[in-house]
Amino acid sequence: MPVSGARAREAAVIGGTWLLAFVALGCDRSSGSGRAGECARLAPAACVDPDWAEWRMPNSSVDVATGAPNGQSYTAHGDGTVTDDITGLMWQQTTPKATYAWNEAKTYCSTLTLGGFRDWRVPSAIELVSIVDYGVASPTPSIDIMAFPKTPADIFWSSTPVAGASSEAWYVNFSYGYAVSTDVSEINHVRCVR
Repeated sequence: MPVSGARAREAAVIGGTWLLAFVALGCDRSSGSGRAGECARLAPAACVDPDWAEWRMPNSSVDVATGAPNGQSYTAHGDGTVTDDITGLMWQQTTPKATYAWNEAKTYCSTLTLGGFRDWRVPSAIELVSIVDYGVASPTPSIDIMAFPKTPADIFWSSTPVAGASSEAWYVNFSYGYAVSTDVSEINHVRCVR
């Protein structure tokens, strides 16, 4: 379904390919209470989480230079963790050299102890997209390499399964910053979050 009119302008103001994709899926955020940034509580099935747009999405320096809010900003803690100053999420700073199938990635994160924390998990698709830096051109990884050094320009698992396809899950390709789904048996990288 093409996005046009007020819905397209609203997506453009909020910024980010990911948010535009959710609007295109039919999550009309202006329905229900009519407040911008809120999915209707009786939203269509494509709008999985009615609160998805209520948290700030970081934007690359290129987007901020053209007027977008919430420039990407990170705090490295010196213990292998980095906090996203916009979302408040704490990330694993460097990724393991090993790669995993989807269920193995979930096991890896749930058993990780890092920075004194043991509540790590695989990020959701929207969380993973939030650290993509769309201002970086391939072949450099589409991520802030000062905050996340040695990140390969490759595929990283999200915890988000594909609706209606139990054998598939979403990933983010950090070569270009796009999200796509694949079979859960595929072997990919993982970056844990808490």
